[in-house]
Amino acid sequence: MSGSVMNNRALAIAGYFYSFNTLCLTFRVFGHVMEQSRDVGTVQIALFSILKDISAVIWQFTAAIVAFSIAITKVYMVEKSFIVNGSDDIWWAMITHLGWSLLGVAEDFDPMNSVDFPSEKLARILYAGFLIMGVILLVNMLIALLSNTYQRIEDNSLKEWSFKTAVTIQTYDGYDPIPVPLNILYSIAKLLRLVRKKEKEEVRVHTCKGE
Repeated sequence: MSGSVMNNRALAIAGYFYSFNTLCLTFRVFGHVMEQSRDVGTVQIALFSILKDISAVIWQFTAAIVAFSIAITKVYMVEKSFIVNGSDDIWWAMITHLGWSLLGVAEDFDPMNSVDFPSEKLARILYAGFLIMGVILLVNMLIALLSNTYQRIEDNSLKEWSFKTAVTIQTYDGYDPIPVPLNILYSIAKLLRLVRKKEKEEVRVHTCKGE
């Protein structure tokens, strides 16, 4: 890290955003290049459409995790009054545990070592409901959405590819054909060519008037 960035949090945050922006631009450029081929372009279009479906389902996962984590935390708070002071930590532990449960890597559900039978059973019932909703319903919904999206794009591959190609052509139509910073030379050459063309037209007009 250079001396100008050292101990400067604002510049460090700007660097983080710059790296994220570079990531997005790289994906965009490679995506537009690959979309020029019909075979590869169809798969590329399907991939980006699938990402939209995934983002929609992720919101459902988030809502389920937050809702069930609050409910389970409240169950334990009723049992143990001292949890009130650390309720935020317990709630975050619940969110983490439920999130890892969706991936099947969570351990046996006993995050607080409950000794109260009703509280433990109610918490386990809520946990089972979360697994049914999150793992069975939402995961299967995600699989169905992905299959439906890919099949739809595959059935309309020519139309989808033609539309994306037209959008790409329209996007880059007004850009310089040479990348930065070489586009400066191209812009100067283009300006000189326009000036020379204008001078030739003026000479032609004067010649016509003289005749």
